Amino acid sequence: MHKTVSDAVTTPTGRQGKAFHLLWAGETVSLFGTQITLVALPLTAVLVLGASGPQMGLITAAGWLPVVLLGLIAGAWSDRRDQRRTMIFCNVCRAVLIGAVPLLSSLGLLTVPVLLGLAFVTGCFSVFFDVAYQTLVPLTVGSDGLARANSRLEMSRSFAQLLGPTAAGFLVVQFSAPGALAVDAASFAVSAACILALTPLSLRQKVSTPAPGRGVRGLRADLAEGLRFVVGHRPILLVIVAGAAANLFTAGLMALHVLFAARDLQLSPRVIGVCLAAEGAAALIGSALTARVIRRWGEPRTVLAGLALLTCGGFILAATTPAWSWAGFAAAQFAFGFSSPLINIALVTLRQRLTPEGVLGRVNAVARVGIMSSLPIGSALAGAASGLLTNQGALGVCAVGLAVVLAVAARPLLGVGRAG
Repeated sequence: MHKTVSDAVTTPTGRQGKAFHLLWAGETVSLFGTQITLVALPLTAVLVLGASGPQMGLITAAGWLPVVLLGLIAGAWSDRRDQRRTMIFCNVCRAVLIGAVPLLSSLGLLTVPVLLGLAFVTGCFSVFFDVAYQTLVPLTVGSDGLARANSRLEMSRSFAQLLGPTAAGFLVVQFSAPGALAVDAASFAVSAACILALTPLSLRQKVSTPAPGRGVRGLRADLAEGLRFVVGHRPILLVIVAGAAANLFTAGLMALHVLFAARDLQLSPRVIGVCLAAEGAAALIGSALTARVIRRWGEPRTVLAGLALLTCGGFILAATTPAWSWAGFAAAQFAFGFSSPLINIALVTLRQRLTPEGVLGRVNAVARVGIMSSLPIGSALAGAASGLLTNQGALGVCAVGLAVVLAVAARPLLGVGRAG
């Protein structure tokens, strides 16, 4: 396996420590706002606009489609531009777009097509932000500090998952579903301010700057270099294929679970928020344990453990009935939450460690496109399946699909571990 050459210390200190903590603080606030949107946006579609299952699938797909269309370009852009400026610009734009939802709703101008468009454009800026973010983190801590840094970031995500949905349920009840989205808009503004305070001098090396005179031809060459690296690196390629297959069915679960809870299980927004908070509690526990699990089992086995828990959560959700609605829904969210840091931290840490810094942005982008390209497809297909079957039937299909992926991917992923 390829090794990343680095002289970084194991923990961020001095200016590097300040850089990471600024980045961490801004992302923590933004993650909290995002968790509110993950509850308030689908509830806006269901409760305010009366969206159907197929429409919910399309709204979810619209948010993921930019990853497929722009992911590779975002990677090359990240390696050729100042990541800080890219992230600040994207956060300002996302604040405006998310803030437009409550405004349009109050004016009676919000419709399902408008919500689709806003989700798509917001997703475009998210693609550029996320690739730049993953590229910037190693510059604040170095290779040896990545597992710890990623664990801290995942722990922030877990705290947001714990507190955000409960807050979202309260905000939806008090101010309406569209009104709750104003909190996410404000969180993007706070994140932009934190990144603005992150100076290049605080990083382990200078952030990327434009390569002079390369133009479109140079951009194509950059994209081709990233693709060649991934295609020629069998461990990363195997992880991407397994992740894409799992995401095909995970997207279906995520597209339909709030609709299923609100319509089929008849849960109120406040109860839905509390149940979704179980995902955050589990993710918090998982975040605290994942670095230790990776040290003992290695990244590939950690990913498999996460996939197994994710599959269990899918079956629990599909089997939930109104007789035990909140308990089944909360149990499924707990399984989803515990699996998330196991999969995310292991995948990101493995990819960052194996990739040279010069192509890290492009490789991050190729991996994101490969792993996440199935998300819009899975969301749309699950929405269509809910129209042909039922919401519960479509969830059952997704759970069975995850079980098949786990069975097929086990041996190749274990082979990656032996190769390492």
